[in-house]
Amino acid sequence: MRYKKSNLISHENNYIIPDDYWNEHPHLITCATELQKLKLDLLKKDSLAKDIDKLILSNVMVSILDTFNKKNSTSVDAIKIGKEIASRLQGNVDGSLKEINQTIVKTLAKYDLNDTNDDFLGFLYQLLQNQLGRKSDGQFYTPKKVVQQILSQVRLDVIKDKLIMDPACGSGQFLIEAFNELDKLYEQANPELTKPDRYSRILSSLLGVDIDNIACSLAQFNLLKRAAFLAPIIPKMICANTLKKSSDLFNLDPLSEFERKVNVIIGNPPWGAKLTTEEKNYFKKNYQIGDVGLNSFTLFIERSLDFLKEEGGRLGFLIPEAYLKIKNHQLSRQQILDKCKILTLQICGDVFKKVYAPALIIVVETAKDKDQRQNNSVKLSKSLSENNNFGIVPQSSFYSTHENIFNINHSGDSESLKNKIKNQDVRYLKGNALFFLGIVTGNNDKHLTKTNGDPRQNRILVGSDVNKFKINFSGNYFIYDKDQLQQVAPKGYYLEPEKLLYKFISSKLIFAYDNQSYFMLNNINGVIPRIKEMRSRYILALLNSKLMQYYYASSFFTVKVLRGNLEELPLLLASEQEQLEIEKMALEAEKATNESGFEKTTKMIDEAIYSLYELSGKDVDFVDKELSTSFL
Repeated sequence: MRYKKSNLISHENNYIIPDDYWNEHPHLITCATELQKLKLDLLKKDSLAKDIDKLILSNVMVSILDTFNKKNSTSVDAIKIGKEIASRLQGNVDGSLKEINQTIVKTLAKYDLNDTNDDFLGFLYQLLQNQLGRKSDGQFYTPKKVVQQILSQVRLDVIKDKLIMDPACGSGQFLIEAFNELDKLYEQANPELTKPDRYSRILSSLLGVDIDNIACSLAQFNLLKRAAFLAPIIPKMICANTLKKSSDLFNLDPLSEFERKVNVIIGNPPWGAKLTTEEKNYFKKNYQIGDVGLNSFTLFIERSLDFLKEEGGRLGFLIPEAYLKIKNHQLSRQQILDKCKILTLQICGDVFKKVYAPALIIVVETAKDKDQRQNNSVKLSKSLSENNNFGIVPQSSFYSTHENIFNINHSGDSESLKNKIKNQDVRYLKGNALFFLGIVTGNNDKHLTKTNGDPRQNRILVGSDVNKFKINFSGNYFIYDKDQLQQVAPKGYYLEPEKLLYKFISSKLIFAYDNQSYFMLNNINGVIPRIKEMRSRYILALLNSKLMQYYYASSFFTVKVLRGNLEELPLLLASEQEQLEIEKMALEAEKATNESGFEKTTKMIDEAIYSLYELSGKDVDFVDKELSTSFL
């Protein structure tokens, strides 16, 4: 488990424990629950919450050491190091703490903790902090399969990788899995090594940093335990704020010695930690991305690039999927493009139980050579299984995308087809259309009504009223008064005798034709095409077509239909007769009264537009295949 706490990273008790942990270790859950209940009882007598946490955790360490030492062959020095960690965590036990400590020892005497899970201490710490006994409490617990997948994509090397770091290590979950991976690699590469030698080498290569001193103690102990207390090595843990760069004679940076020296960085850095004004000012001053919307995980990305070796250093993080396309993260994406080859972008979906937080695995490798970066091919995956790769995308495409979006729908074949589409006799909405926004009332309940008794009232559309080719007016009315409304376009725009309306929040293009002078709320935008020799309903059919949906999604990869993106769509100038035929089909789709009739007509429109753009059967199959993926 990793923690985000105090100083420059705020604490969020928002951790989710996966079901498999509870199912695999019922006796540990019983133990942890009893200790949690014990803490609540003790707090009725004392307000020493942090001291009680330390007593419980240190006594669990001692119990693990005692039972492990009795049942296994261990290193005397390693056991000694473990006891020193427990003693340092426990601190002085005097006064009322003596009685509390005795109660904890008696409670633990009932349990055999020899077979504790690798991160039992981290789980217990979170349970104690939250003071809640339900599974759904706590912070984001990274599922083991996600950690393992990151490590498989980073591809550790026992020869090259002398230093592996987790900059927000918590109780050491990622470092434990790194230990596991290195153990397998060492067995293959150096089978002659004894376990103590092998484990000593592994521990010497791992480095954890966390702002929470208790978490650092837990991580140290967890790694010693993973090494079966055979390696007399003190795991390298630094209690520090990873994000704090500045140092002076009176405030030395304990991490400065590792800059440009780390081979591999792994982890799940904190997402969305709340920052104070003072913290924001600090980051603006000390970070390149400080002038844009700050997020703790992008700060960790920038800081990690400081630690990685300038050539061949690898980073594997679990971060929000939104990183691929959100404008606020553009500077961070540029940092990656300017310094790294992107090895893997892997969509993970909602990996955190009961939390809507679609996640992404990103793996990059530092590379000084610009040509090497631009000629790199990025491996794309759509699930946690390495066998479910769905394509390769040239990194060069990310340099030219809108806001440097990492468009995972792009490919070499896609680029070739898009060039074929736009290299015909096409026109663009840019400079040939009037775009305008829907109305923001400021209070829809106040301004919208279902009754139409006032001559000043106008019909207004809500988001659900607009679908492909169709407007289904749901009977909402309002009074256009720009002095009473929060945001409006000039009234004349809404009253235009012919305009196109489209949904603004959507990953798909959804356009409808309006010749009834509807007003609309701000989840619907409007465009008045003014392309010479191009009919509005024909443009409507183009924008609603499969072909244009493919072109749009493979170019922009966004859930907002932005004006700038629409202005870049290549609209083919067909003959008057061809436009009239497609316009007739668009009108049929608009008037279709059943789903089968609508689908039949839109299929005819798609086929006609494929033909206009002179797509081959192979091209059409490629478009259909691309549109069938979950990302389009």
